[in-house]
Amino acid sequence: LDLPDKCGGADKSREVFLLLVIKSSPVNYERREVLRKTWAKERWHKGVWIRRLFISGTSDVGYEKERLNKLLQLEQQEFGDILQWDFS
Repeated sequence: LDLPDKCGGADKSREVFLLLVIKSSPVNYERREVLRKTWAKERWHKGVWIRRLFISGTSDVGYEKERLNKLLQLEQQEFGDILQWDFS
């Protein structure tokens, strides 16, 4: 999962004042949801954007990996704030 236009691309990136990059395990949906609703909420503040990005690795192998990756894809479609890659 990637987010090439998270900060609005070249034209709008200067409007982003702060990008919160938060490390999160694929299994921690509930924790990400709490952060989205509290201090890590994306917002327009005094003429600039505060954006949020969760960085997540891949998890386990086999069926569990496929299941978690599918759940992360659905979460990404809904919130647009997950960057995932294989760190190994």
